[in-house]
Amino acid sequence: MASVEVEVELEQLALDFRSFRENRLTPLARFPADLWDRALDLADRLSVRAVAKACCLSDAQLRMRVKTSRQGGGHLVRLVRVAPVTIDLANVTHTSATSRVTIRSKVGEMVIEQYSDASLPQIVRAFVEGSR
Repeated sequence: MASVEVEVELEQLALDFRSFRENRLTPLARFPADLWDRALDLADRLSVRAVAKACCLSDAQLRMRVKTSRQGGGHLVRLVRVAPVTIDLANVTHTSATSRVTIRSKVGEMVIEQYSDASLPQIVRAFVEGSR
């Protein structure tokens, strides 16, 4: 890809980050995965510093995402730490015949139909953490 095309792509990405910041519903809303994917792609072709500066991102934040994506862990896998969670079993319904679990909290309800026994604790923890 020619240098001019990369610069145009970087300018468009910067505009998209700015647009997201101006239109997000809450001040703490996270950037969408597609913006991060494009930023990581450009950081590989240009530099972390150039992309971070154009998009008004922290160099360290973008470097961490580049490092994590290169290790094959996805963009957020190693950045999210989840504290231990206590679950009121009265709010968890498990029907073994259908392999279906329903979890209820103050915020809402989640039904899990397909799961492995090993992944269920992570799914429940993510739901509970997101409900706080």
